[in-house]
Amino acid sequence: MSDSMGFETPNLREWLAELYSLPRVIQERVVKGTVATGASVIRKAAVQRAPMWSGKVSAGHPPPGTLKRAIYQTRLPEECSATREVWKVDVRRGKSAVSSRGKNKGKRMLGSDAFYALWVEYGHYTRTPGMTSKQHRKARGGVDVYTGSKWVPARPYMRPAFEANKDDAMQAMQKYLNENLGLAAGTMRYLTAISGAVPA
Repeated sequence: MSDSMGFETPNLREWLAELYSLPRVIQERVVKGTVATGASVIRKAAVQRAPMWSGKVSAGHPPPGTLKRAIYQTRLPEECSATREVWKVDVRRGKSAVSSRGKNKGKRMLGSDAFYALWVEYGHYTRTPGMTSKQHRKARGGVDVYTGSKWVPARPYMRPAFEANKDDAMQAMQKYLNENLGLAAGTMRYLTAISGAVPA
């Protein structure tokens, strides 16, 4: 599930000139906030579109709403540079996450792991009792020869969320940049005027 978008706007040259006039730490804060705002729009749309199970929940299965709760956004610092800011919107599919704050800090959060996320996004064959992993992989390849195994159609939520909301994400990013770049630049001009020096 990897889609991406670049940030282009008619005001980009003016924004960059104003951005580069700010100290590095403030530049990074404004750019991070801008891209995080766009990622947040996509994440919220994916959460809204993600289907939620409304039937009976069998023992050992995640509770309803797990898929929605497992959608997150995060910054990828190893892919970021002075001219590039990368954020990811994805689904937690590993082990249940450990809470990092609040009264549940250090405890495993049940219902935070949607290991089946890709099955929902792309569709899948069911695994019937007695079916081996090898038989299941073969069925997933399109050979449905095992009694009781059936195809469950895809219910995409991540790809449609991105496609339908990337323009809204761009507009939110532009709005954030307009508001915060002007605010940061105004603050710097004020600090320079009262101190007589530009902070590093």
